[in-house]
Amino acid sequence: MSYEVLRKFGKAAVIRRLSDSLHIPLEPLNRDYQEFLKWNAEQPVPLDLSDQAPPAPTPVEIRNAKLGTPRMDAAQLLIMRQMRGGPPAPAWAINLVQDALQAIDAAGDA
Repeated sequence: MSYEVLRKFGKAAVIRRLSDSLHIPLEPLNRDYQEFLKWNAEQPVPLDLSDQAPPAPTPVEIRNAKLGTPRMDAAQLLIMRQMRGGPPAPAWAINLVQDALQAIDAAGDA
């Protein structure tokens, strides 16, 4: 049996049992959690349940934070529709996507 630690904001949030994808809460009275703790103690390199720094945001996460996803999604859909032979995308959609691509390029250069 194998497990993995799923984290949220760098903190262990839940344990996932890989054999059946069961999500096990970090509750001391939970039977599956007790089985995990026993299994983990027997491992040569136990899984780390300690808090870790959250990962750095990806360029896409930075873009989403700056531009907002609903409007960006709409812009992308309008441009894809144009690419498939539909009506021209409005200028605001094209500008928004161009700005996002520039932000992603700038984040990649940093």
